[in-house]
Amino acid sequence: MPHVALTDGWDELRHDGAPRTYRLVRPRAAGPVPLVVALHGGLQSIEGLVQMSDLDTEARRSGFAVVYPVGEQRTWNAGRCCGPAMRRGVDDVGFVTALVDRLVVDGVADRARVYATGISNGGMLAYRLAIERADRIAAIAPIAASMVTDGRPEFPVSVLHIHGTRDRMVPFGGGIGERALSRVANPPVREVIDRWRGFVGATDGPSVTSIPPATIESWTSPEATEVTLCSIERGGHVWPGPHTRFRSPASAFDATPFIWGFFSRHARA
Repeated sequence: MPHVALTDGWDELRHDGAPRTYRLVRPRAAGPVPLVVALHGGLQSIEGLVQMSDLDTEARRSGFAVVYPVGEQRTWNAGRCCGPAMRRGVDDVGFVTALVDRLVVDGVADRARVYATGISNGGMLAYRLAIERADRIAAIAPIAASMVTDGRPEFPVSVLHIHGTRDRMVPFGGGIGERALSRVANPPVREVIDRWRGFVGATDGPSVTSIPPATIESWTSPEATEVTLCSIERGGHVWPGPHTRFRSPASAFDATPFIWGFFSRHARA
């Protein structure tokens, strides 16, 4: 029996012989729409990610679908991190790819406008997806994350990286954070950005914009692929915006509509 896509709610997909769950929020618009894959942080619940990001509201306002996959024991195998998913070699890239393909076949998602965002361990998986499945992903927006995998994308993928300058779990300057749950040494954020600029040939820039407390630096390739670094002055290990549980300097910058604005400029050729 063919799978029937839900309008909203929880569903299941079998991958590698095991059931994997996800939550889908779908606008009422007819026909395929852009899809944002939202990846929770390590040990974070889907409810926690929904609350801190308010992606559901933005999806309904802007007319895209958002899907929240659930990681193995709420962790993701992003390469050199993190937790049970990494130690067991869970095929999270394959799971997310199969999930995207299901939603394309079901008529939910526009295959040319598939994006990934996530915080911390989820943002790390977004980087791995962009490296290994550039044939599926048009752009990513990692938050408070790093790139802990090797390789390079087969096709250009635009990147918006958002990071607090005082993140004590995934330090902006690299290394092992004093509050990190994983003892993985992360590369400095600017090293990751420079590496990605080299992948896509983004040498035009940077253009610099200030939206306090954020400083936004953007580079563009001749093919209009963007690499953007959004540094949150004195920001910590959070999804910036007014919906985070604890008030902080990052609360003044609403990352979610900014991420959608970035995604909406990009589609796979």
